[in-house]
Amino acid sequence: MTVSRRLQDGIEQLRQNLKRAGVVASAAVLAALITENASAAAPAALAASLSKLTIIAAAESGATAGTAATAAVAGIGSLVKVLVAVFALAAAGVGVYKLAAPREPAPHAVSETDKQEAGRAAQPPAPPAYAANEANGAGDAANANAADYYKKAFELIPKDKEIDNVVVADFGTEPADKMKAALEAYQPALTLLAEGAAIRNCDWGIDLAKGGSAPLLPIFSQTRQLARAARFRARCEWAAGRRANAIDDLKNALVLARHIGGEKNMVLISMLVQLAIERMMIDTCAERLTDAQAADLIEPVVPANENKRHLLSQAIAGEKTLFIPYTRKTMKQPAISPMTLWLDQLEKEYDETIRITALPYQQARPQLAAQYGRIKAGFNPFAKQVFPALTRAQEEEMRLHVSWAMLRAGIAVCRDGEAALNDAPNPAGTGPFQYTKLEKGFELKTELPGVEQPVVLEFGKR
Repeated sequence: MTVSRRLQDGIEQLRQNLKRAGVVASAAVLAALITENASAAAPAALAASLSKLTIIAAAESGATAGTAATAAVAGIGSLVKVLVAVFALAAAGVGVYKLAAPREPAPHAVSETDKQEAGRAAQPPAPPAYAANEANGAGDAANANAADYYKKAFELIPKDKEIDNVVVADFGTEPADKMKAALEAYQPALTLLAEGAAIRNCDWGIDLAKGGSAPLLPIFSQTRQLARAARFRARCEWAAGRRANAIDDLKNALVLARHIGGEKNMVLISMLVQLAIERMMIDTCAERLTDAQAADLIEPVVPANENKRHLLSQAIAGEKTLFIPYTRKTMKQPAISPMTLWLDQLEKEYDETIRITALPYQQARPQLAAQYGRIKAGFNPFAKQVFPALTRAQEEEMRLHVSWAMLRAGIAVCRDGEAALNDAPNPAGTGPFQYTKLEKGFELKTELPGVEQPVVLEFGKR
C-alpha cells in the first residue's frame, strides 16, 4: 500500500473516530489540518486524552469489555500517529509542544528602529478603551458571562490565512501595510476579548460529564488564534510607544487562557491550552523587559499567588468527573464486569493523584512516579493509558511556575542589576537563577529536579 493511500485511510479513520466523539469534519479539512501541523510533536498528555476518546468510541460502538480494552491499549498507538496533528491544532493549539510561544519563521535582519517604525506605521486609529483588569479576571455584573463575549469574538476572527501569517510572523519582518491590515481585521474580535476579560464569570455552557470534551475542541483552536492576535497587537502597541495598551492586551489574553478551563471545564487538554498561552505571554513580556520603566509596566502582569495554583490537581479532578461517569454511561456494562472493576480502581487512583499533585513539586514528583510505577506493573488498561501523561503534565505546570518566577526575577534585574537574583525565589528549589549576559539583553536559566531540559527565559531581545 502506498504512503498516499495509507494517509487517506488514516484520515478516514480519523474522521470516523472524531464523528463518534462528537466532532464532524470532512476528509479534506482534516487533510489540510494534518498538512499544516505535520511537524508538531504531541505531549504525552494529549496521547492520553486520545486514548480515552478511543475507549469511549469503542464502548459507544457496542464493543465488549475485552474488545474496548484492546482498542484502548493495542489500537491507540497507530491512531495517535494519525490524529496527533489535528489535535495539536484543536487542543493545545500553539504550535510547539514544550508549551512555549508559537514557532515563528526565522527572523530576518531587522533593526530596532525598523521594528519601531513598522509598529507605528501599522497602527490604525487608537482602539476603544482597553479592559484594565488583573491577570486573574476583574469583577463585573453578577449575571454577566465572559464566554458570551468570547464566542462573539470567535465569530469575528478573520478567515484570511494571509492575515494569520502576518500575525504569527517574527515581529517587524512584514510590510507595514500588511501589519496595519491585520490589526484592523482583528480589532472587532479583540474589542470583544477585552470586554469578556473584564468579567470574572465564564461559563461555556458545556457539561463534560454528559457530552465529553469534544465540544471544547473548537474553542481551543479559536482561543489560540485570539491569543496570538492579542500578542501581535501588544507588540505593535509597544513599538508605537503605547506600552500601557500593550500590557492590557497581554492581560486580556491571560484572562482568556484562565477562562478556558475555569471551574467547570478544567481537564488535561484545557490545562495544556492554558499553560501554552501563559507561556506565550511570559515570553512576550520578557522580550520587552529592557529597563526599569518597562519593569514597572510589566510587573502587574505577574500573578502574586502563582505558586498556590495547582492546575494539574484541578485538571485531574475534572478528568475524573468527565471520564468515569461518561464511560460508565456509554459502555453499559453489568455492575460486575472487568471494565466496571477497572473503572472503580481508576477512580481511586484519580483520588490519590489529586492528593499528590496538590503537594509542592519536590514532594509530589517522586510520589507520582511511584504511583505510575505501580500502575505500570498492574493490569488496569484504563489506568495504563491515562497515567503516563501525568508526570509530563506535572513537569509542564512546574515550568510555568518557574517561568513566572523568572519573569519577576527579570523585573528585579532590570531595576537593581544581577545582584537582585540573590533574593529571587526559585520554585524549582535548585538555587538562584543562572544569569548570562547576552549581546542584547540577558538570559535566566534553572534546572528542574529529575528533568533533563532546563527552563530558560531570554530578556530584552526585542
